[in-house]
Amino acid sequence: MKIPSLLAATFCLALPLQAAPADGWTDLFNGKNLDGWMVKCRPGDKNKHYWKADDGTITATVPKGWNWKHAGDSDAWNDIHIICKGTRVKTIVNGVTVCDYDGKGRLDDEHHRTRQVGIDGHIGLQIHPGGTMRIRFKDIQVKPVK
Repeated sequence: MKIPSLLAATFCLALPLQAAPADGWTDLFNGKNLDGWMVKCRPGDKNKHYWKADDGTITATVPKGWNWKHAGDSDAWNDIHIICKGTRVKTIVNGVTVCDYDGKGRLDDEHHRTRQVGIDGHIGLQIHPGGTMRIRFKDIQVKPVK
């Protein structure tokens, strides 16, 4: 699995995927600790501990700022499905398609091929610097698409 180099703090899975159960879904977070995950961030954020395992979630907290509350209230969870097939990336939030992008000519261009990104992916959870934000992730799973 490849690890992205992003300027914002990104928390990435660094372990190979385990064998998938009968339903095809593979859990990426054990709900207990951050074993197998690593932080890729700006040098100035290297010693800041934004990410932690908390109550069965991966939680990130940064000082003051941006907040996304599509679920409606702070105790609700967003259900996000990201479907990647070739150069097409479709994002569904709480049953609503919010993006259906075909990156043909972009995700498969020379720039992306030489860096081995675009078609083969990364699993990353991202936060943005600047302002207070708390975001939690749980039930993170992947399933091969045929």
